[in-house]
Amino acid sequence: MIARQVRLALLVSIACGGALAAQQQRPRPVPPAAARRDSSARTDTLRRAITDSLVRRDRLTGRRAGADTARRDLVTFEPPDSVMTALLARQGYVPTQYQGDTVNFDAKNQALILIGRPAAVQRDRTLLVGRNVIYNDVTQVVQAIGDTVVLRDPQRNESDLVAPGGSIKYSIRDQRGVITNLSTTVENGGQRWIVFGEHAAVVTGRDSVPPRAVAGDSVVASDRHTAFYARDGAITSCDETQPHYHFQSKEIKVVTNGILVARPAVLYIADVPVMWLPFIFQDLRKGRRSGILTPRFGLSELLRNSPSYRRTLENFGYYFAINEYMDAAVSMDWRSGAAGAVDPGWMRYNGTLQYRWLERFVDGRVGFSMHQQSDGSSTKQYSVAHRQNFSQRSHLTANLNYSTNTSVQRRSTIDPRAVLATIHSQLNFQQAIGKFNMSIGGSQRQFPGRTEVDRDFPSFNLASQPIQVGEWLTWTPTFTASNSRKMRIDTPGEFTSSSIIRFTEGAPGVARVDTLKRLRDERSTQMALQTPVKLFGFNISASARYGDNLQNYPVGFVIPDTTLGGTGDTTRRVFSKAFKSELDWDFGFALPPLLQGSWNFVPSINIAKVDPQAFLVRTHYSGGAWVAQSLRLVYGVSASPTFYGLFPGIGVVRRLRHSLSPTLGYNYAPAATVSNEFLFATGQKRSTYLGSLGQNRLSLGLATNIEAKVGSAADTTPESGRKVRLISLTFTQLGYDFERLKEIRRRRGTALWTQGLTTDRVGYTLKSDLLPGIDFGINYSLFQGSLTSDTAEFSPYREDVRASFSLNRNSAIFAPLYRLFGGARGEMDAGATSTANAPQPSQATSAAGPSSATDFGTIGGRSSGADVDRIRNQQLPSGQGWTASFSLSSSRSRPTRGGTQVNAASTAVCDIFRGLPTADFDNCLRDPSRFGGVSVPVVTTPGG
Repeated sequence: MIARQVRLALLVSIACGGALAAQQQRPRPVPPAAARRDSSARTDTLRRAITDSLVRRDRLTGRRAGADTARRDLVTFEPPDSVMTALLARQGYVPTQYQGDTVNFDAKNQALILIGRPAAVQRDRTLLVGRNVIYNDVTQVVQAIGDTVVLRDPQRNESDLVAPGGSIKYSIRDQRGVITNLSTTVENGGQRWIVFGEHAAVVTGRDSVPPRAVAGDSVVASDRHTAFYARDGAITSCDETQPHYHFQSKEIKVVTNGILVARPAVLYIADVPVMWLPFIFQDLRKGRRSGILTPRFGLSELLRNSPSYRRTLENFGYYFAINEYMDAAVSMDWRSGAAGAVDPGWMRYNGTLQYRWLERFVDGRVGFSMHQQSDGSSTKQYSVAHRQNFSQRSHLTANLNYSTNTSVQRRSTIDPRAVLATIHSQLNFQQAIGKFNMSIGGSQRQFPGRTEVDRDFPSFNLASQPIQVGEWLTWTPTFTASNSRKMRIDTPGEFTSSSIIRFTEGAPGVARVDTLKRLRDERSTQMALQTPVKLFGFNISASARYGDNLQNYPVGFVIPDTTLGGTGDTTRRVFSKAFKSELDWDFGFALPPLLQGSWNFVPSINIAKVDPQAFLVRTHYSGGAWVAQSLRLVYGVSASPTFYGLFPGIGVVRRLRHSLSPTLGYNYAPAATVSNEFLFATGQKRSTYLGSLGQNRLSLGLATNIEAKVGSAADTTPESGRKVRLISLTFTQLGYDFERLKEIRRRRGTALWTQGLTTDRVGYTLKSDLLPGIDFGINYSLFQGSLTSDTAEFSPYREDVRASFSLNRNSAIFAPLYRLFGGARGEMDAGATSTANAPQPSQATSAAGPSSATDFGTIGGRSSGADVDRIRNQQLPSGQGWTASFSLSSSRSRPTRGGTQVNAASTAVCDIFRGLPTADFDNCLRDPSRFGGVSVPVVTTPGG
């Protein structure tokens, strides 16, 4: 009896999972009757069969469509008694368990029949479940029939083999079987494919390792693969009860952990055929393997429908799985060429090497690309990405990209986003040393179609946590250094190009204009040291800064006369290069605040510079000599009280709170003098200078908030409820100097009150919780010209506008719609919830509609089971929901007056080539950046 049990258990194990042997021949099942019907009838029948199969599979396995839940137990066996326990403990045998309401053994035919409960047979983890299970020991054929037959073997198949309303018949001797209404799933890299077939055949074969005999006729087979052949089946990756799409095919082959092939295949969206394919295939093997990459091309590459169509082939290459740490790939891209330079053909060769070593916390990639166009232009692109963690306090990140010719990239790309995309590189190293955090790195940016390169390297930052020396001293130093360069600047400028007229040999009287373009470089170096100290409750601010800026190209300036007498005469001069170096420092301390918590008075004394610029300056005006300005003491006091009022609410708003937070300040400083050498070095005139005046200055800032306490009738205490910010407004601080207004009136004889303003730019910011994430702000420039000169004119000009906000299903404008289409109020208020907790419709519904416990509503006073499924499928999905973010920004510069203005319009740049018997004018209009710009100098006085 045990031997027969072992044979039946072996049968079940072989039928579940195995490998297709090389010598096995493919079976040829008889075409079903559905194959002889018309196409539309077969499609409807197959679609209904897919839906019915998925519904029965989900009901039996406890799996809900779209969810990734664990499979429940199909059957529960009775606990073993003492005799069964002793048999199970015997060595050398593989036990097999049976279950059924009735078990019959036909001794004459040597057939074991299991009926009802349902019938089940389990050997190890392999389980076969059906209404009736019949095993014939003579023919060695096992057959399971019933409403739903399930074969489960987690050791070889990740999903069950389900035959809703079908049967499974398998021959142990031939290792072949036939399944009707097969439904199963196969996995590939997280992607689940659902396979269905009206008639299917299964072939189980062994691999090259021979089986091993143990204890008589008990056999433990080596690893196997199972091959399924199906006719008139379907394949889809949509696991909804009613799939949104599927591929319908006449012949399907699936090899577990191998490959999935179907031919021919018709793609259906719902029940509408949209595309025919000769075949489809999917590799189901796991892990990385070397092989041919999937090339990308379209049908037009094979059958060109226009003589001017350019064929394109991409990603034609090979992938190498070097080892478990590295892999590489080489590929080729090609585009056909034609006459003309607008869209020449090209050839591109690509190579990448990727590595990842988890034990060393290292990963990255190295890439190279060589792009050659048929017109002779070419470019090479290099890419290096590396990330490494040396420790928990030390990190390195590198993302380096470089292109030798960005114009080729701009002309050859098909993606419109790549035309405007910049080539960005970044390098950063972070190290924590005690209380200090050090960061050093840099970045570089290239622009498509341009020669300019912006490089910020090196960039050094050293920040410290507060260093406390006893209770009387706290020091928080910070040091930053950066170097920025703009190389090969090709934008139009005053001296970016020079025109040369020459006569062409052999053509008397014909002139040709050549443009010699001059590329420019700029550099900016900045260093800053901040050392704020808190000593015995006094806040002492101290900082030092150094800056050096260089414009390495000819620059024209309008400067005062060289006598420095202030006669008002100006002279225009051109310098071979322009530079400016600054050395500056700040020192001040604030006294302990008075009336803290109410008016918050803070007196202060600062050592400030007379001119807003740096203390030490050297420029091209001064011939490279350092020039210093004057210092003076500035006495000040500030107050920042907060006034608020409480008002009764309306409806769900229990109370309103309005707060007003002004910031008041007053500064006084005596008059001082600034040397003529300093004014000349900074390009300013004594006759219009106002910086040396005394200060008698008031400042005012304002912030206001309106908040609401929202609660329900159940809230009984004033503290209960939810606080909502209705509106929050913050205004930029304004300064007003009476000495400035007095001096301008003395010089001009009259002046408006606006001339006393000392704030150049103002703006405000608006925020509100009614629209989560909203941030709205506007900034204005108040004056045309510098405030240190009496020529500045009050002329408000809007410079930038910014606005951003975010929306989700919990937003006030979408919450009613969410509830209207099936969303629960509890989900909206409490946030995201799982769909598994949502009520599900009953399996059995009456003709009058769904049961009251799972009522989804009725349509026209009546509802059926199909209506319930349709409403359930149309219900908005829960979970984290959706989120949308919107942002808007607009910025512009105030129109300049005077100085040197450059007209960069294409017509102005290319007008010098108009009328010439060459194609230079058309080429210039196509790419004006190759021909420089046109300068239009306008002379005005400096400082305004």
